[in-house]
Amino acid sequence: MSGYYFGCYISSKNQNPAIIYWLMLVGGCLVDVTPIISDLI
Repeated sequence: MSGYYFGCYISSKNQNPAIIYWLMLVGGCLVDVTPIISDLI
């Protein structure tokens, strides 16, 4: 839930498409890592 808020806040403040692309890339990487770190959590 906080990710949605954080992403919306950054994308509304910055109109640069590169920032939005980086946010999507980081989010995708975190989703890919989730199965690996789920045992630790």
